[in-house]
Amino acid sequence: MTTGLKNSLLGLMLLVSGILGFYVFDLTQSSPVEQPQQGLEATSKMLPFAFPDRQGILRHSDEWSGKILVLNFWATWCDPCKREIPAFIQLQKTFADQGVQFVGLAMLDEKPDVIAFAQSMGMNYPVLIGGHEASTLSMQLGNTLGVLPYTVITDRSGHIQETILGELSLAEATRILKNLVK
Repeated sequence: MTTGLKNSLLGLMLLVSGILGFYVFDLTQSSPVEQPQQGLEATSKMLPFAFPDRQGILRHSDEWSGKILVLNFWATWCDPCKREIPAFIQLQKTFADQGVQFVGLAMLDEKPDVIAFAQSMGMNYPVLIGGHEASTLSMQLGNTLGVLPYTVITDRSGHIQETILGELSLAEATRILKNLVK
């Protein structure tokens, strides 16, 4: 290999490394989530967050203070996510008058895709569009593997009671919610 070719390849590798490093740094610095607390071990309370909904209105986590919050991280292309959403729709109807609020936080999807999907499914709870910042929040709430779906359930005071990696069944979600609404 010629010296010129080696230098070109080295330069390209350095450029790619620099871009990736900047991208990772940017993700950690531009999150709408508080940065000091990392991971579920660092906190037993839901971290504050704010993301736009389907209409583009910024929705803040404190909007659901005093409610049992079921925060579900999902994506339109995630098959287990698609399977659990009908159960969440049913449970939102069943438990809404008992102070339970489901919130779907779409990750790594484009807004038009999220809107179309939510409408086609008849999602009856707030659907927020989170992008990469939602990934950061998910990780800070214990999803260190980045698995979808991921669900965090809090009690009325905002303390995390359950975190579920993967698909949450109707039966399991019902059991958890019945224990919390007592």
